[in-house]
Amino acid sequence: MISLSPDYTYVYNNTILTYLLDFVVAEDGDETMYVLDEKGQVIFSVTTKAGKVPVGLGLDRNYLVSWVAEKENGTLKISSTNRKTLEYEYSEPSPGISVENGKIILRKNDKYGVIDFEGKTLVDFNYDIIEVTSDGYAIVKVNEKYGAVDLKGNIAIPIMYDEILPGIFYK
Repeated sequence: MISLSPDYTYVYNNTILTYLLDFVVAEDGDETMYVLDEKGQVIFSVTTKAGKVPVGLGLDRNYLVSWVAEKENGTLKISSTNRKTLEYEYSEPSPGISVENGKIILRKNDKYGVIDFEGKTLVDFNYDIIEVTSDGYAIVKVNEKYGAVDLKGNIAIPIMYDEILPGIFYK
């Protein structure tokens, strides 16, 4: 049971994964959302005050980690419930962002790449679509063809297939 201060006006707790998670999201009624740990302590907060703009949030389902991204003055800040935070110089007006298997997928100049929580580029921004798998690869799409790269950017499966699905293999 997570104990909460009466300062919070609303608590989000409507996910099917609630029983697996050790955090909740709460509001204070004043443009700020908080992610709280099992003791009710703030892990991180997000506000729309002072020019900060939330640009993404979600759940990394394989890691059971919630994350949120906000942008202010050309800096993208990504915070997660496993207490990892990244501040990353980012000039895109509207980032395409997700966190999958502990890695950050970002869009730059309409192409996707993968970075880690240190800000290191793992896969260059060359792909139309990227999906990070749990075994250290990324399924990529370029010009309507699919392939896979490792998280160093090396081609693992040539980008020549009409479809590749994680965990499903056909002969």
